[in-house]
Amino acid sequence: MANPLRGEVELKAGGKTYVLRYTTNAMVQLEEMLGRSVLEIVNNPSFTDARAMVWAGLLHAHPGLTLEQAGEIMDEAGVVEAIQAAGQALKKAFGRAVDEGKPQGEETIV
Repeated sequence: MANPLRGEVELKAGGKTYVLRYTTNAMVQLEEMLGRSVLEIVNNPSFTDARAMVWAGLLHAHPGLTLEQAGEIMDEAGVVEAIQAAGQALKKAFGRAVDEGKPQGEETIV
């Protein structure tokens, strides 16, 4: 069960419940993998970025998860649902910082 007070968000896929949470280590791994800052990634994500974001968010509760497994979880949950869950968890980790640099009234889809 996800603890929203710790920034955790549930993602249901294939009859299982997964927990996304963006720790400092998860965000560093994401940046190192993609070569961009988290804010750059969330403001203009590709499918590669989206899968990596879901993967990084799942690592805390699901250590050892591979990128390919994260992609399978996204397929089972629904790509849009998985991206939305990742976005919710990122907003809990950062507050509204993921929308910095956007014109007023314009927010990211995550």
